[in-house]
Parts: sequence; structure tokens; C-alpha cells
Amino acid sequence: MKHNQGTFNILVGIDYTEASREALREARHQASIYGRTVIHVLHALPITAQYSHGLFPDSPLFNDRGEAYALARLERFVASERDRVLDADSDKIEGRVDYVSHVREADASSVISDLARDVKADLIIVGTHDRKGLVRWLLGSVSRKVAADAPCSVLVVRQEGQSTQRRKDFLDKAHAA
Repeated sequence: MKHNQGTFNILVGIDYTEASREALREARHQASIYGRTVIHVLHALPITAQYSHGLFPDSPLFNDRGEAYALARLERFVASERDRVLDADSDKIEGRVDYVSHVREADASSVISDLARDVKADLIIVGTHDRKGLVRWLLGSVSRKVAADAPCSVLVVRQEGQSTQRRKDFLDKAHAA
């Protein structure tokens, strides 16, 4: 992976789930490896928000204050995770990592790829919910769509404890080969 002007740029998709918390933790870990890093955190508001202003005029997500509200929520989320997680990487990244928050009203997978291009991201990190069957077919997989359209490498992380047996089986098969 290449560095942009000496700074490593990571884009993390945030949807306020445990999977996105894991993605943010992984970004902190990657920052400890690469040194000077900017972690861009992005929350994509549902695309339906732009059509709902007339239906929900008093909702903070759909009025003129909506972007400021969503941005403040995202910044609180990042700050709480930063304060909550004191890990082995904390000392390595102190003073070398900046966080930049972004809120966009668009389809999550396309806005992640578009912002990655805009900020010249070296790495995109997204969480996966590991949905199966009809739910996956109906909702799609943001992580798959991002990986297909991304301008850089994509790291997909699972929330802690998710699919542990499948990963163990995979690693056992890989070591046996």
C-alpha cells in the first residue's frame, strides 16, 4: 500500500453497529503500523432521507439541521470509542492520528467508494453483519459492493465472536494444505 504525501489515509464506514466499532478499532491498529495517519469516518444517511423532508419536517435527520445533527452524532461516536478503547495501540498512535468525520446522504456502498477517491484513501475498512439468505438478498452487502468498486484495498472485519467456527475451520484447512 502506498502513502499519500507521507500520510496514510484510512476510510472507515460507520453505521453505529458493533461491526463498525470493530472497523474503527481495526483502523486504530492499522494506524499503529503505518505511522502518521488520517482516519476518515463516514456515516451514510439513508438515501430516503432526501425524499422524506416533507413527511417528517420536525425530524432532526430531515430538516436543515440534519447534517449538523448527524455529524455531531458521528463525532460523539468516534470520541466515545477512542476514549473507551485503551489498547496496545493507544501509545503508538497518540499524536500521530487525526480523525475527520464525514456525513453523506446517499447509498452507503457508492458514497464509501466516492469518498475514498476524494480523500485518496489508501485503505477502506468496513464491518460486515454476516447476513444470510433472503435478508442478504433484500438488503445487499455493502462490504461486497464496496470491494467491487473501491479505488484501493478494502479490509472487511467481522464483529467479535461472529463466525468464529467458520474462521477456525478455514484456518485449520489452510494450515493442513
